[in-house]
Amino acid sequence: MKSGDGYIQCDQGHTHWGKYGAAGILFRSSIGDHNFYFLVNRLPSLIQNIESYTWSIPGGAIDKNESAFDAALREFYEECYGEPVIDNVKTLSVNDHGKWKYTTFLVDTNTPMGIKDRQEHNLSAWMTKKEIDQINYLHPGFQETWNLYSDQL
Repeated sequence: MKSGDGYIQCDQGHTHWGKYGAAGILFRSSIGDHNFYFLVNRLPSLIQNIESYTWSIPGGAIDKNESAFDAALREFYEECYGEPVIDNVKTLSVNDHGKWKYTTFLVDTNTPMGIKDRQEHNLSAWMTKKEIDQINYLHPGFQETWNLYSDQL
């Protein structure tokens, strides 16, 4: 168990995974005039059985004394394969609930990747904006971020 593992109740009364918050990476790859985004499909797990079978981004709990980006990258390496060549990083959003926040980073890369931790995810895919917009089962937190920022992507 890592130092950030565990549930916390935010100031809004929600229960969240990650005692020190959580973070994830939305990877973007450009091919010609098209952008593709890397998503994973969440499986139920022993730790976290919420929002199962929804599409989201790789990510997870931040450990004590770890930056949000370092946590997001660590979580990617734990859950997925690929050595992303990072061309550009920007903070896409910070969803702050008081006592807990989720930071989403947008990372440009052209690295092939997929999932390796079959206990957390069962599928991964590079999708276009149009394909993501048509998914009925986006993780609610990711869907909120996607709805707010996808026009800027």
